Amino acid sequence: LLGEALALAEPEECIRTFIDEGPPMARMLAAAAAQGMMPTYVGKLLAIFAAEKAQRQREATADLPSTQPLIEPLSQREREILQLIAQGLSNAEIGERLFLALDTVKGLNRKIFGKLQVQRRTEAVALARELGLVKALLETGKVVPVVDGRYALSETAATMRHVEGTSKARS
Repeated sequence: LLGEALALAEPEECIRTFIDEGPPMARMLAAAAAQGMMPTYVGKLLAIFAAEKAQRQREATADLPSTQPLIEPLSQREREILQLIAQGLSNAEIGERLFLALDTVKGLNRKIFGKLQVQRRTEAVALARELGLVKALLETGKVVPVVDGRYALSETAATMRHVEGTSKARS
């Protein structure tokens, strides 16, 4: 019966007739393909089924809430820059590390601040930590306590302690 329907539908390029029948028809067409029944037409129908299934999955995941509770989510590059800001890098250092021009880093900072609705780097970092947008640096071991509740990157901590000690001695 399916073979007859396919034979009648193929010359007219009837697609929706089969697709609208949903998954049961897809299973029947897969069985027909396995038997070698009208391979070109059946293959085309199965490809359309697959494309529509993928589209439904994309739509379903688009309806899920974002992991970022922002109106406009941060791009991967913006999250990367925000992480570096949280690590205490200057704009110039961020530019060097990511091979970006200083003006590009500054522009991305403005976009990040706008999306987070903040004015300063410290506000951006505090909100990003609160929202879980940046990794806790203490957990990664890349930051260690220095003095007075402040932190530094582990590779510069010894230097920071030395500088802090020197500046306090001068006071």
